[in-house]
This record gives sequence, structure tokens and C-alpha cells, in this order.
Amino acid sequence: VEWDKLIKQSTSNEIIPNIELGKKYYDNHLYTEAIKHFILALKETEDVITIISVKQVIAEIYLQLEKFSASENHAREALHLSKKENLHNEIASSYLLLGHVKEKQGSYLEAIQYLNTSIQKFNTYKNPIGVARCNLQIGSIYEDLNQYNKAESYFRKA
Repeated sequence: VEWDKLIKQSTSNEIIPNIELGKKYYDNHLYTEAIKHFILALKETEDVITIISVKQVIAEIYLQLEKFSASENHAREALHLSKKENLHNEIASSYLLLGHVKEKQGSYLEAIQYLNTSIQKFNTYKNPIGVARCNLQIGSIYEDLNQYNKAESYFRKA
């Protein structure tokens, strides 16, 4: 999670304490408390980029809690808003997150589709770190599927 970026892009001083508290709870593995503060932050802002980023953070936390449906819902909401605002990096990041959710759900083919879409978006907008994260994720999927040659290929790309 890019906490500094999230705090810097926050346009309202009222949401920064909730984001900082959410981060502290997250760092201490108190995920339910973290989610509460991130949801409070959502209620205190109308800034679309902040909303997208916070929804992505919440989706990541739900993913760690293995609450896949909630994670997917927040990731889809972030993707929808990102597309509506034509925010390319956020679109790619949302696809990456959806790929991770689908991998954890065992829907490997769907995960790879999302990740490949994310790679295309990250490549288009010259984000090599995003591409590397996707390649690592796809490599991990192929490793889970015991397709080690494909996994190694993606790990090398990363």
C-alpha cells in the first residue's frame, strides 16, 4: 500500500487522521479497525482519486482477511470509478487487484485474464513496476498449477 501517496493526494484535512489511523491499525494487523477508519475516510471525501485509492486499500485488506466477495466488490467499485474518470494507472491497478482476488478464489484462468489486461494497461502507460507485479502474480499462479516452465518464464519477465 502506498500510504504516503494516499495521504498526499487527500484533498481534505479531515480524512487524513482516519487514513493515518487506518494505516496504524493495518500495520498492527488489526484489519477490522483499519477498515472502519478507511470507511470513515470515504464518507469524508468527494475526491475521486482518493476514493479509488481507499477502495483499493479496503479491497486488499479484505483479501488478507479472505473475505473475497467484499474484496472483489471494492476492487470492482474502484475499477468502475477509474474507468469513469479515465484514470489509466488506477484502471490497471484495479485489474491487478481483481486478478489477485480471483487467484485466491482459485479461479486461475479468470485471474490470468485480469492480470493480462493489467499488463496491457501498465505497458501502455509506461509503468514497469506494475508490469513486474503482474508478471510475478501470473508466475505464482502457474507455480500453483505445477506449470513450472511457464512460472519461471513469468518470474524472469518480472
